[in-house]
Amino acid sequence: MATPKQPLVPFDALRRLRSLVDREANDELQQLLDDHGVDAKDSDGRTALIHASFFGKDELLADLIKRGANTNHQDKIGYSALHHCSLEMRVACAQILLNNHADPNLLDEHENGPLWVALMNSKGNFKLVRLLMEHGADPEIENLYERTAEDLSETLYKKELDELLEEDEEE
Repeated sequence: MATPKQPLVPFDALRRLRSLVDREANDELQQLLDDHGVDAKDSDGRTALIHASFFGKDELLADLIKRGANTNHQDKIGYSALHHCSLEMRVACAQILLNNHADPNLLDEHENGPLWVALMNSKGNFKLVRLLMEHGADPEIENLYERTAEDLSETLYKKELDELLEEDEEE
């Protein structure tokens, strides 16, 4: 006897998730989330929360969290919403996530955390780096290549890092 199968989610429905978040098509997005759940994933394993983090949609991000979205969900490459904030240096989004129990030490497929990604994309602006560290991001976690975020910062931003550390000592 055949077992009943779960209905398949139409690929087109969730493929549009990124676009709906980016365009702020909130009515369509709400309908999609009502139909498939607040943590519905597209083909890359990304949720509306991840897309909202990437695009800097603070209000949507807060609304999704209120609806119960998982702040620590990781996509197919292991990126969480905090990783995606770090790609685009979205400090306000990161603050919302961190205030709602997002883990600043989740590791991607290369074992890099959001701090690593923030350092790679900071271009000398360390607001997000500082925020992540204030919320417990560990600069000494080694990735698959036995490199830490601290190693990366010393390579990329030695001068800026020294100045930042001096500021901390003066305070």
